[in-house]
Amino acid sequence: METVRAYRIPDVLCRPDNAAPDNPTRNDCVLQQGSHSMGSLLSTVSSQLWPFYGRRLKRILILLPALVVVMLIGQYLTQEIPGGVNPVDEITVNTATADLITTTSDLPEITNHNWPWWRGLHGTGIAPNQDAPTSWSTTENVLWQASVPGRGHSTPVVWGNQVFLTTADDEHEKQQILSYDRANGKLLWKMTAHDGRFMRSHPTNTHASASPACDGDRVFVAFINNGSLKVTAVDLTGKLVWQSEAGTFGSEHGYGSSPVIHESLVIVLGDNLTGSFITAIERTTGKIVWRTQRNTTGKHGSYGTPIVAEVSGRNQLLVHGTNRVTSYDPATGETLWFCDGPAEVTACTIAFSDNLVFASGGYPDNLTVCVNARK
Repeated sequence: METVRAYRIPDVLCRPDNAAPDNPTRNDCVLQQGSHSMGSLLSTVSSQLWPFYGRRLKRILILLPALVVVMLIGQYLTQEIPGGVNPVDEITVNTATADLITTTSDLPEITNHNWPWWRGLHGTGIAPNQDAPTSWSTTENVLWQASVPGRGHSTPVVWGNQVFLTTADDEHEKQQILSYDRANGKLLWKMTAHDGRFMRSHPTNTHASASPACDGDRVFVAFINNGSLKVTAVDLTGKLVWQSEAGTFGSEHGYGSSPVIHESLVIVLGDNLTGSFITAIERTTGKIVWRTQRNTTGKHGSYGTPIVAEVSGRNQLLVHGTNRVTSYDPATGETLWFCDGPAEVTACTIAFSDNLVFASGGYPDNLTVCVNARK
């Protein structure tokens, strides 16, 4: 006995132009009889569907990489962007903080064999009296190589027999300090400064882009985490000494400015969307000595590293960004002078000579300015 089955005909097989009453029209059912009816129908469906859906599947596969890129960009763009300018509270040097400032540096003698912070001892990127190689390859003039976990744009600093570096584990959201043996590249210790609560950052930036600084007793690092710029000090064995919040931080593209050591202070820059600032922290205790508000545009942050330089016969803390070149008294945070330019966003460090200050940027302007800083 033969069975009778009813099958729904897909739209592509239903011919609305077949108007004959004995032919199936769109959304009608057709009756097939016989034991081979099902196989015959499947064969027909396959031959009819592939030209129709196959072309679309091919297009999807071609467009898939572009769709992935669009999704990643969309994920970044939909991250929460802090809104509104909310300046940090200023902290001025007073009787409570004056005793934290020393007029002479207690730094140990720094030899030419050390590279203690960003751009070296004098902040110029010059290592004097060095017999450095002028050519190298994967084997030539290479003493050792070591793998570095995570991602980071920081540069290594060197003190004694140790090389210090920062890195970030994106998967587990860990911001870390690493120490390697200078002689053989062996990892000596790893310290986690922050666990979780990463902040918004540009995909080409990292969560560990600021270089460490070392005063011979402690290593200082700066990370943005959980809504603020935080400075961490560890001893040379990786043990936590102190951790302080330099100020709240509204991130656009992350952070990149490295800490600066001057006499008894470690100084950090916090140019950001909601309230820019520059803060000085006492190196041994982690207490804020002074914090000064900076110009805030509310549109972009800035990423350059300040420098303390002797210009026109006095120490000046120089920094540019947020459309200004500014000089501060490094002991008190008092503004000595400022001028407009060169750009809202900068990512480099100011250069200087006896009386001149050179600043360049950036975005949205691309300029270099020279300032006569004579008294």
